[in-house]
Amino acid sequence: THTAAHGQPDLSQKLFYLSQGFGRHSDSLSMLRYIKDDAGNTLPASGGHLHFEYTPDTETGDSSQVTARTALVVLEVEDLYKVDSPADKITDDLIQQHRISKEMRFPLLCRVRLAKAFRSLEARQKAVWVRLYALACFLPCHPEARLLTAYFQSEPDIVQEVLELLRHPGEVPEDIEVLALHVLTSFAHDGSRHLSLVPSLGADVHHGLFSSLLRQLESNRAPSWVEALLALVASIVHGTTAASSAGIHSSILTAILGLLQDHNPSRLNANILGLKILEALVTNGSNSVVTIMRDSAGFQKLTERFTIEVNRTASLEPSGELYTRRSLIRGLMRPMSVDIHTHELTNIRRVMEGPLPDAMKTIFSRVSTFGATIYYHATSLLA
Repeated sequence: THTAAHGQPDLSQKLFYLSQGFGRHSDSLSMLRYIKDDAGNTLPASGGHLHFEYTPDTETGDSSQVTARTALVVLEVEDLYKVDSPADKITDDLIQQHRISKEMRFPLLCRVRLAKAFRSLEARQKAVWVRLYALACFLPCHPEARLLTAYFQSEPDIVQEVLELLRHPGEVPEDIEVLALHVLTSFAHDGSRHLSLVPSLGADVHHGLFSSLLRQLESNRAPSWVEALLALVASIVHGTTAASSAGIHSSILTAILGLLQDHNPSRLNANILGLKILEALVTNGSNSVVTIMRDSAGFQKLTERFTIEVNRTASLEPSGELYTRRSLIRGLMRPMSVDIHTHELTNIRRVMEGPLPDAMKTIFSRVSTFGATIYYHATSLLA
């Protein structure tokens, strides 16, 4: 998918610097450790130091100094977080003192900000939030292969670090977990990393992290968290084949059907996202998907929710809620249609003797409320 940020080298370069980690690589200062421990003396002291490698500016007008200035220089400032000045002021002073070239000034500012964040738990959590946000935007920008390779070489454990943030519910701020899910979704969209992400998530086993996350769909998680997880689930579904992922699809189907039992208005968008995943599974899935739907009374649950939503929507005036519930009804009808047209005649007769005909009558009698698309789906459902 192309966005306004697609293929913009300058933006990709800035996101690259914002996505980088904390301290030196030898410190093993993971994001989880960086935000969990509020006792600063138990973290490596170097987390508050500035460590910056750069090539000095050669635009001095003195050709005799050019060779000396092209050598790599390491700038070290211990306990930078204790300096009582804002990050931009510290950066400006360092630029003047060490003749930092223009192209290295933004990465210097990024390193200064991370060192300054060491001072408190709140500041460290904000730094992790910014890093994840930048990383979630970095891959969708389609950076140059050179930059992408450089990032994963400098941050080889980034996937495990992000997964680690999701293994400790209640210990990590929920907004950070949401961004971690968005980062994993961006990884899942990258074909070269999708295959390795599935086993890393434990999506191919019944008791892995992925199953644990799916079980939380029916908890009191914030809508933003639920929708972020569903986006990750959708990317996994679209990137795996039915033959290789029967177990994955089984866990997802069970979770989605459970989610559809939640009628909380704040979960409407999550219900719609879940139905898109369900449609993909039912439409493209193997015989195992059909079997799971049958054994878990999936079609019956879809029909029950459909009739409830039709009755709710029939009395609504034009509004944002009406349009959202229309989307939900359309989402319910698509997998229902697939299921009806693949069932035997006896099962279809049983369905048509239930509450579904009355719901259809309501749609046909209030076309202006439900809209032409739902009317069309309703006629197709009965065809």
